[in-house]
Amino acid sequence: MIEFFHRQQEYYSKRAEYYQAKADKYMKKGKMEKSYKYQEKAILATAAADDMEKAGCELHEIAQSKTEFTLKYSPGKSEGKTWMDVNGVVVMEYTDDNNFSHEYKHGHQHLAGELELQKGGGVKGLHLGHEKNAYVRQYFFDPMSVKKIPSYVTWSIKNDFCDINETWVKQIKAGPKGKMGPYSDVPYSR
Repeated sequence: MIEFFHRQQEYYSKRAEYYQAKADKYMKKGKMEKSYKYQEKAILATAAADDMEKAGCELHEIAQSKTEFTLKYSPGKSEGKTWMDVNGVVVMEYTDDNNFSHEYKHGHQHLAGELELQKGGGVKGLHLGHEKNAYVRQYFFDPMSVKKIPSYVTWSIKNDFCDINETWVKQIKAGPKGKMGPYSDVPYSR
């Protein structure tokens, strides 16, 4: 999987270089509006490349950790979940590659002490910032996998990962209109 992160990092780095070259070209021609548009795209692609590099490092840290982690592929489920079983093993259950990127982010959040998975399935310290970061990571793997998630907020994720915030996460729909989503009881970050 580290190779996949590396490929994604290379892809986004090349996109950033391409967009920056276009921005520079338009800047030299005095077409500032077009230059700024491509400069913004270059910045966003650089952020994605940086996150993919970080993803590879986090996966390496998980692999080197004394904490035992395991993957559970569950393609028939509608969503993944990361928890600690009764033996203290961190289980990262995922439904596809995009969801894997989301769930292993939670595994690393536990390893880094950002949240505490408890034996038997509980979690301490979870807040919407953790979920936001996991959805941003998932977005960098496949933007459409996040863009298609229904939310009650008045905006949707149209442009880039900057549209993913804690309010969007809190308002993710669970089903029919009126039914609150999986994060409705999760507090905002401090």
